[in-house]
Amino acid sequence: MAEAQTVRTPRSKEWIMTALLQLMEHTGYSDISILQIADKAGVVRQTFYRNYKDKDEVLFASITELFEQFFGDFGKESLWSERLFIRLFDKWKHRLPPALLNNITNKDRKVRQILYRSLSFCLDRMIAEAAGEETGEGLSESRYYARASLSSVIHVMLIDWTLSGFRLPPEEMGAICFQLTASMRDELGRVAADRGF
Repeated sequence: MAEAQTVRTPRSKEWIMTALLQLMEHTGYSDISILQIADKAGVVRQTFYRNYKDKDEVLFASITELFEQFFGDFGKESLWSERLFIRLFDKWKHRLPPALLNNITNKDRKVRQILYRSLSFCLDRMIAEAAGEETGEGLSESRYYARASLSSVIHVMLIDWTLSGFRLPPEEMGAICFQLTASMRDELGRVAADRGF
């Protein structure tokens, strides 16, 4: 019985994430209820709550998975290369799910907040891995703020670019973001270089 439940849980999580994104294609995130998500996923509310504490956690998991796919596609490409920034903007433009696009353009603040948390979470892990350090605790003030600032700049640029209808090409956006984040990347790269990464 326990084996069947562990097989079901990943599927239930996937169904719930898919259901939320499908609902978000036509309904604002803030207007979607847990019951609607559970019904669309074909699960009962108890199954929803067994897998997630609330719909924010579902959206966070979904967006984090999206960013991990984006960054995972880069392989061992340098975290500090201009090419990485260009490719991020290209992937954002061409692989952003319609559900997120609709909710960003409808200016749902909650979606933008969760987007920031997901992006920050993924970047923190990448930076920590590249520098051979822990995420979060024990960071110097300058490293903490460099990480937070890097996430903030990328987030603001992705959102603004989306709201402008992707007016500039991804190559130009990536190059601008690369230039604007130079001091942050310098601070973060210093520790990685000191440790031989």
